Amino acid sequence: MASRQGFRTGPLALLALLGACRPRPAVLAGPHDGVRHPYGLAADATRLYWTEREAGGAIRSCLKSGGGLVTLVRGVARYAYFCAVDDTHVYWTEFDTGRVRRVPKAGGPEEVWERGLGGPGQIVVREGTVWWVEYTGNRVRSRGVTARHAVTIASGLRGPQALAVDGDAVYWTEFSDPPRLVRVPRPGGRRVVLATVKPECWLVPAGGDLWWTETKGMVRRCPAAGVPVTNLAPVGGNGGAFAASGGDWFY
Repeated sequence: MASRQGFRTGPLALLALLGACRPRPAVLAGPHDGVRHPYGLAADATRLYWTEREAGGAIRSCLKSGGGLVTLVRGVARYAYFCAVDDTHVYWTEFDTGRVRRVPKAGGPEEVWERGLGGPGQIVVREGTVWWVEYTGNRVRSRGVTARHAVTIASGLRGPQALAVDGDAVYWTEFSDPPRLVRVPRPGGRRVVLATVKPECWLVPAGGDLWWTETKGMVRRCPAAGVPVTNLAPVGGNGGAFAASGGDWFY
């Protein structure tokens, strides 16, 4: 049984017990496969997708069970940090070139999907729409996967960093003074500051709550609609920027 640190996101004790009894982590793809500096990670029902930032850069994929490694694109920007997937494409941002690019999951030519952006970073695809933050452009934008133009969700921000989207709202963190976590309804409307945060957050909507980690800070959560904020546990070491939700647990 592998040890782990997790926090319950629901009441299903049996699932939590079964989830705790897992085999040791397995390496699905690594240096022996030519993987170099993987960074952004996304998943669909059967496969994992990631960006690679060394050896010329790449967008690659493998089965969740291991094997089936494919290279979808070779030659991406040095700062191709984040990626996201929908039913047909893998999308990724390139911070240094100011572009969003995409490639068919089944393979095929890649395309520059958006250009002229101000430091695009974290990216989310949900229900036929792509959202992303622009760190130096100080805005959050979105574009329907079949639309010709992007729209601005929020502007005049201060270094937006983390990004999350659920059925009701768009959430982001920004390096204001103090740094903060902000919510705005998806149709538009008034922005609401949900919490003050420490930089380098990673946002995860799960179980009706918004969960996040803070570098050299805390694992925290609050209802997606607002307060109260709950401090769950200190983040160990120098890490804590990355997080995920699976089943009944937050990791």
